[in-house]
Amino acid sequence: MGHAQHILGGSLSRMSRKGFTLVELMVVIAIITILISILLPTLMGTREATRRAICTSNQRQLVVAALDHAIDHKGRLPPRYARSPWPPQVAYWSFANSDNRDIWVGYLPGYTVEKGSPVFHCPSYEGGTHGYSQAWPHTRPGLTAYVWGYVYFGDYEYDYYWAGSLPSPTTILDDPKTPLFGDLCERYPRGWMHVAHTGHTAQGGSDLISKVGPYGFNNAYLDGSVQWHAFDGVNGSAQVERAVATPGHGPYGFYWAPREP
Repeated sequence: MGHAQHILGGSLSRMSRKGFTLVELMVVIAIITILISILLPTLMGTREATRRAICTSNQRQLVVAALDHAIDHKGRLPPRYARSPWPPQVAYWSFANSDNRDIWVGYLPGYTVEKGSPVFHCPSYEGGTHGYSQAWPHTRPGLTAYVWGYVYFGDYEYDYYWAGSLPSPTTILDDPKTPLFGDLCERYPRGWMHVAHTGHTAQGGSDLISKVGPYGFNNAYLDGSVQWHAFDGVNGSAQVERAVATPGHGPYGFYWAPREP
């Protein structure tokens, strides 16, 4: 009996030595926490780089769709119908009796009047009123809007809102380095709204006004190229300016890069 107890006690002793002490567990947890803090920004950066690549591909497809439309319509880019609302990303507002949705039917894969195509939505814009799940229809109190995920600067008819140094492209014969599409990048007097590629730790696709600006945005040009433009500070950088602005409302507007560098 004594011998058995001795053997059992030795086994339990060896088993207890295989476990972790509280101090050892705290050290392991601390190491894991440090590794996560080191790797997480890298993983997030890789994820955003992938999204940015998809965004570039989307905008190239949008330019092809616009050019295909122009070929079928005597060189004219997709127009804005009469009484279209002035924001460059809006296709339809019910109270304005303006509906532009059918323009893109047959030119974008998976696109119908009832449902938008994922090509029209930046993967870095998660949720919000411009997310793919909100494509058509989107309804909120006081407003029924069918919205796009990118801004479209082609055939912009509102001269009093146009603030860009280059005119809005109307036909395929216009300046080939004129931006035709762009990521959502909207500045309000009190902050930012509808920013796809946000900086710092902000979440993309927020409809709430945020003081966190964008890292930058893609512009797709009439010649089919797509260029990433870094956005530095409140007023952008030397190559970034407002394309659409509301007179008398300070910095409010939608941004673009006037020419491909």
